[in-house]
Formats: sequence, C-alpha cells, structure tokens
Amino acid sequence: MKKQNNDNLEEIRILFFRLFSSTRSSLSFSCFTFYRRFFIPIFFKIGVIFFFCIFLASKTKAQKAPYFPSYSTSVVTIDSLEKIVDEQYKPKNDTTLADKIRYWAEKRKLTKEVVSWIIKPKKEANYCPPPEVLHYPDWKTQEGKIIGNISVRTLDVFGAKATDTLRKTKNWLERAGNTLHIKTHSGVVKRRYLLFEEGEKLNPDLIRDTERILRQLNSIADARIYVNSRTVEDGTQSDTVDIEIITQDIWSMLPSAGAYGLDGGWVELQERNFLGFGHTLGGRIIYRPNTEQEFGHQANFESAYLGNSFSVLSADYQNTYEHKRYNTALERRFLSPNMRWAGGAEAGYRRWLARPLLESDTLTADFFYSYLLTDGWGAYSFPIKTKNGRLSLITAARFTNYYFLTRPEISTDTNLLYQNQTQMLLSVGLTKRNYQRDYMIYGFGRTEDIPIGRRAVLTFGKSNTDLETRYYAGVEVSKGIKTKKIGYLRASMAFGSYITNTRELEQGTFESKFTYFTPLICLGKWRLRQFLRGRYTKGINRFDREFNDINRNAGIWGMQNDQLKGTEVGVLGTESVFFTPWQLLDFQWAFFVRADVGVATFTNSISESPIFQGYNIGFRIYNERFTFNMLQIRFGVYTGFADAPFHIQTVIDNVPRLRIEDFDIERPETIHFHNGNEGR
Repeated sequence: MKKQNNDNLEEIRILFFRLFSSTRSSLSFSCFTFYRRFFIPIFFKIGVIFFFCIFLASKTKAQKAPYFPSYSTSVVTIDSLEKIVDEQYKPKNDTTLADKIRYWAEKRKLTKEVVSWIIKPKKEANYCPPPEVLHYPDWKTQEGKIIGNISVRTLDVFGAKATDTLRKTKNWLERAGNTLHIKTHSGVVKRRYLLFEEGEKLNPDLIRDTERILRQLNSIADARIYVNSRTVEDGTQSDTVDIEIITQDIWSMLPSAGAYGLDGGWVELQERNFLGFGHTLGGRIIYRPNTEQEFGHQANFESAYLGNSFSVLSADYQNTYEHKRYNTALERRFLSPNMRWAGGAEAGYRRWLARPLLESDTLTADFFYSYLLTDGWGAYSFPIKTKNGRLSLITAARFTNYYFLTRPEISTDTNLLYQNQTQMLLSVGLTKRNYQRDYMIYGFGRTEDIPIGRRAVLTFGKSNTDLETRYYAGVEVSKGIKTKKIGYLRASMAFGSYITNTRELEQGTFESKFTYFTPLICLGKWRLRQFLRGRYTKGINRFDREFNDINRNAGIWGMQNDQLKGTEVGVLGTESVFFTPWQLLDFQWAFFVRADVGVATFTNSISESPIFQGYNIGFRIYNERFTFNMLQIRFGVYTGFADAPFHIQTVIDNVPRLRIEDFDIERPETIHFHNGNEGR
C-alpha cells in the first residue's frame, strides 16, 4: 500500500512538472505576441530588452547568499586577489526553487529524467569579488599593542602588485620599463607618509588612514598594510607587533600634447616622482600663431610631504597671451580625522584677458586686468567621542585680499567684479568621516577609497570693497552612504550670500547636487556599473560677467556652447560603463553609453530655457600602471540648440581620473558659483 501511495505521489509530481512546462511555454508565447504587436518602434524594443537583461543580471548577482568566503580577511597578505576569489568560494547550499527540485529529483531515475526535460542543468556563474575581500582587516584585537619594526617594500611598476606580490613580469617591455623607472625610496615612505611610528601604541584608524593616504599620492598606484603578531618562546603572542607596508609604484613620467583646433597646440611633460622622492615637476610649451604672443610656456612644482609634517609646498609659473601667473603656496590639510590642525598660505600675481560673456557679442571689447592675491587660513579639530564613527567639531578662519593693479573703470552698477576686496571668513562645522575600499568606479581595477559620512558647515564673515562693506552667511550640508545592495549615494545642499547695508542679498548661490552609482554588476566575465548624477545651481543678484554653465564635464558631457551658460542651470545625467575582460599589454577596455539632459538661462525663470540633450557612446582604454589620462573614443549627438537642430561629434580625447568629494572641513569658503574666464 505504501509503495502504491509513493507511485501515486510520483505521478502527481510528474503531472505537475509537465503542467508547469506547458504553462511556462504558453506564457512565454503570449508575452512575445503582446510585445510584437504593441511595441513597434525598434529603438523602444532594444531599450526594453536591454534594461530587462540588466535587471535580470542584477538579480542574479544579488542571489549570491549560498557563496561565502572560507577565509578571514585578516590573514589575506600577499596572495593573488583573483586566486582567492576563484579558489575560496565554494557552494554551501542552494536556496533557489529550481536547485531544490533538481536535487530532489536526482534521488530517483524516473523523476531525474522528467526534471531534465524541464529544468536545464545549472551553469557555474562568474561572481564579482566579494566586498569582504576589499574591506580592511579587523585590527581591534591588536589595538593598543606596541609597534615594533616597520618595514617598507616598494614594488616596481610592472609585474608584482600590492594585491599579488608573486606576479612576475610578462615580457621584455615590462622588464625594460622597470629598469628605466626609479622606484619610490622606502625611506621616503617611512619618513614622510606614515601617521604612526615605531614605539607607539597601535591605532587601527591610523593604519587605515595611512593606507588611504598612500593611495592618494601621484607616485603610488596601490598600497596595503599588514600587522604581524610576534610569538614568544612559550607560544603566546607578544605585546609587540610588526608592521609591513607594501606599495606599488606607478609610471611617473607623463608626456602629453594637444591642439587648439587649427589654431596651434601644446606639448607637455610631467614627472610625478622625481628621482623617487615623490616631488612633481612639469613644463608646457604653447604655440598660438594667431595671437600677439605666439609662444607661451608654463612650469609647476609640488613637493612631497615636507618631513613628517604632511605639508606641501607648491609653485607655478605661466606666461601666455591670455594668462600670466606667478604663485606659491604652502598647505597642510586634514588628511586624517585624527589630525588636530590644518592651515595654509598663498601669494601670487595674476593677469587675465577678459573676453565677452558670449561669442556672439561683437560690441564688447577684450581687455586685460591684473591683481595681487594674498590668502591665509587655519583650522583646528576637536574630536567628539562616539560609539560608531569619527566625529569632529572643526573651527576655521581665513583672510583673503585682492588688490588690482590694472582694471576697467568701476561704478555702482558696472564692473563690480573688479573691486579691491579684503575679506575675513569664519566657519564652524561638524564632520563624520569613514572610508570603504572598492574598485571599478572611476578606475579599471585600482583600489578606490569611497568616503562615507556627513558634513554640516556654517560660514560667516565680512567683506570690505571699494564701494561698500558687506557681510556673508552660508550653510552647507552633505551626506554619503554606501550599502551592498543599493550602492553609493552622496547628496549635498548649500546656500550662501553676501548681505548689503540695505539688507539685500548680493552674489548669492543656491546649489543642490547628488551622485549615485550601483554595486558592481557581473555579466559573466564582464562588469557593469550604472551612474546617475544631478545638479541644480541658481545665482541670486550676481554681478555682470558672472555665470555658471553645464558645458562639457559640468553637464552636457562633451559639448561646448554659449547657450549652456546662465545664472540658473540644471542637469541630470546617467551613464552605463561596461568593463570588459579584454586586455592588451595590460591596457584594459571599457564601453560606455551616456545621456545628459539640462537647462540653462540668464532670465528669472528656468522654465524659459530650452531642453538641451546629449547622447554619447564609445569606449575607453586605460592602464592602471601609468599616470596617463584615460584614452576615450566617442560618438556624440546633441540637440536642443538654436543654431542647429543637431550637433554630431566624433572625438578622440583624454579623460582625467575623477574622485568623489570628501566630507572634510578645511578653509572657510563662500558657496562657489562663478565659472567665467576672469579666474575668480
């Protein structure tokens, strides 16, 4: 009787599977018929299919719960990250319905045969490296122990990496490159770039901050810090630990060139790790045959951190027809939330050629003006103890003076931008800063540090000009969050304005902006990351010749047009970046699709602005071992402009590396608005 019941149960299950198969086929046919009849436009079809596939891929990526690392990140040292991911990820159990049905059916030959008709065999998927691999080790158990020996190992540009020190050079080109390149001296790293010293107590926050600071340097591609315990004779761990620092150099010599259409060009050479000491030297020669000064030149210098002060000395010089500049500065920033003070001083001379606001303006003549600049600021941080996060109260003061040597005639309603100005600003704010490691955001595999936290700043001050005395008040708030499922979101809002003696707002600015990107989505061996950006800026009673814009990287990507200027602008853009597995001599490839929509106007209502649109598709090539900008080849279509219904571009250009704005509070500043050629 029991056997008969089991046979009946088997027949019911077989019938269910056949019914399920028939229903699934009918449903698929019905959906296909509906799609074919009602979604006629071919572009809409492609779009629907594309985003549906991305949605399914993202869902597949999210269902990785059965896979877990069988290792602790605290013991990940010099092994290959790729090898860890490939070998350590093993299936623990299955959570999907299809897997449960397949495993149940394999117990009997008949059900196994039936299920094989319905459910296809499971294919192994290529999952992204887990976020845990990129997280910092947990050094809490070693907190407070005495730091013993600090050893620094600097790796060549080619071959071994900070995450794979066992890797070898592949060919004679890489070996020749390593021979020509002068590595960063290990003594420079130990003396200038570390927030801790031998004999001090271990602070995990300082270890993480030091690793991040090393990666921010122009001369270093990646860095890892490992804390190694000492074992005494009886087998117990000592109260002293040793620290091992591994850094990988980046090719520091950067030649580049460009053209001003058919009107001249420039050549440049930058060395970003001079003789292995971390200093930056650069020079550029400019040729403009259609100007009164055909040849121009410029040079710049930026030191590595001076001693262990984390201060940077810089100087630059520029002499062209449109711009002359002599400048020197000394600055120390809040590189770590544990730093207590920051400050800087700057002095310089500038001469600018002021052109009409719009190219269509043929009545306004060009003119030169020049001024001397002196600027000094200081800030102090008061730590606030909290259970989670590094909260600080920061107070700062700043003095700035503009003294004009040559300028146009000013009056109560003309050329107000060229007034002599002496300004004192004070600020007080709360900031909470943390960081997470990630990759394939703006880079192609290099470790990127994502700022997580919040900031609120209140700025106020006084400004004396030739015509009047004004007061300034401004406030800015921002916050950034990052989760495994949602991704990263950073949003900010700011408002600030001068207040005249008649209590009117002048040179005011309101701005709101956000940046969002998804977690890394895996499509087989390909990787996808989706970006979304937005910004709205409004000027309040701005002076003549002041404007904001949504040109090029500021909005409608790749487009330059006077119609994209205004005192009120807004832009919304999205971009899909597909990282391919293709490599040629370590140059990696990525395809992208981007769309931007924006408005800009000088009138009182943004609703009067046309809707400007830009659509780009192309690919990028980059090698993380070089300091070169990314090479980009793109095809763009733009619409909404009055001078032509469409603008079409096919461009080969360079894309500088982008970084996400941090949540630090340093020098007091007015809310930025002006983007003109006046240089202020």
